[in-house]
Amino acid sequence: MPERTPGARVLGAIAAGLLVGVLAAPGALAQTDEVPVDPEDQPEQHPPGSWDGSSFDEPFHEDDVTLRRASVDVSGTLRYRKTGPADFIDEVEVRVVDDPGDGHTPGEACPLPAPATIEGDGPRPGWDAEQRFEVLDVVLPCNGRYLVQAEGSLEDPDAPAHTMERSFVVAVLPESVTGLDVALDRQARSVTVTFQPLDPADVAPDAIGYVLERRGPAGGAFDDVAATGLDGEPRFVDPLTDAPAGGYTYRVRSVRGGADGEVRSSIIHTESATVSVEGDPTTATSAPTTTARRAGAIGGSGGRRPAVTRP
Repeated sequence: MPERTPGARVLGAIAAGLLVGVLAAPGALAQTDEVPVDPEDQPEQHPPGSWDGSSFDEPFHEDDVTLRRASVDVSGTLRYRKTGPADFIDEVEVRVVDDPGDGHTPGEACPLPAPATIEGDGPRPGWDAEQRFEVLDVVLPCNGRYLVQAEGSLEDPDAPAHTMERSFVVAVLPESVTGLDVALDRQARSVTVTFQPLDPADVAPDAIGYVLERRGPAGGAFDDVAATGLDGEPRFVDPLTDAPAGGYTYRVRSVRGGADGEVRSSIIHTESATVSVEGDPTTATSAPTTTARRAGAIGGSGGRRPAVTRP
């Protein structure tokens, strides 16, 4: 093996010294590889005693959600920033109540679901006391505006409870009417509309009745012609003595109450039928003399009665 020169021995000693220095200071090397953290990317810090990290899951992650179904699951998480290491959430009560601010109060046939209580999981490490909750198949048989609430209580009986809530609307469409039949009496120039009322099993507790809608020869949207309550005869006679000639399309829709007015059955599943009226009207007017009564007034007091006869 060839002998190393004095210069090579000096360079080797310097390299070894540098390696020892690096190994002795690993923190310095780690600092060169560290990526600065943006303060905005840090998780939000809540003050002790705060419930600000609490939230509902969908669909109640925001206010004023409209539900088209009568049953819904309620879930979420309550989070409490501890004031001491022993704090924990003892229980959560989940309930649905009527929203008193909408002016619509569900009737006696519209019971609210019973509150549900979820027991806490007990103490856990960390500075956040966290408790999940889930209640399945919360049933609301009637349309309206409601509040869903989750109230968390700490194990300390002297500590105030915390309630978070969201407002939401239930607007379930009623079942569609079937068995529509439309017949034209050409001599009397009138149309008789009959239909099959809903089966009692399909009638919601907040059902109002039925509304007759008509579209004239000019096309466009349907207009309300007449309405009847649940106990009314399923038959309308619409006199067209003053109506111009042309095609008239009829349909009957079932009606339920709602937080923001009536809720009618889906037009997609609603039967319709058209009759053709011939000849000039008996008077010089250009529109039918029938007067629509708002379906919201079905079975109630006030409002004009439609000029529709039910022989």
